[in-house]
Amino acid sequence: MVTTSFSPFPYLETERLSLWQMEKADAADILALRSDERVNQYIDRKKMLSISEAETFIHKINDGIDKGIWIFWAVADRQTNRFLGTVCLWNIVKEEAKGELGYELLYDAQGHGYMMEAVAKVIEFGFQRMNLKVLEAVIKEGNERSIKLAENNGFTFLKKDGANLIYILEPAIN
Repeated sequence: MVTTSFSPFPYLETERLSLWQMEKADAADILALRSDERVNQYIDRKKMLSISEAETFIHKINDGIDKGIWIFWAVADRQTNRFLGTVCLWNIVKEEAKGELGYELLYDAQGHGYMMEAVAKVIEFGFQRMNLKVLEAVIKEGNERSIKLAENNGFTFLKKDGANLIYILEPAIN
């Protein structure tokens, strides 16, 4: 049975990172992340323009967490508490025990292995704590860093869907 009850919210840690539930105080960081053209290059969404939009986004995300629609973490450096990005499991289909992995990282934090670390922890959470059987990653064609991240975490190419590449991961059966 897929678990989508996230109360209390599952705080996660890795060697270098803390993953926590976003709050209103994170609005400036979310605005910086979601308004950066370099971060948005491979993401189909409108550029975020204001703190108010960021606060609305955070409220929407937390409401979805409360309703068990998705799980969404802010990613930060454990030593400095510096916000680095976000990672989530969303588009959850309980009947298929399937979810989609999503992630984004501040441009200047890219290339340091942070998201590799965060994604590995979230994959573990999805399979072990949520009882998901399949994870997908939908990646815009040409986003080589994201493709490499997915493949390095065990995802394999499934199919092309328009401008998107669909990657899939199923847990190893022992």
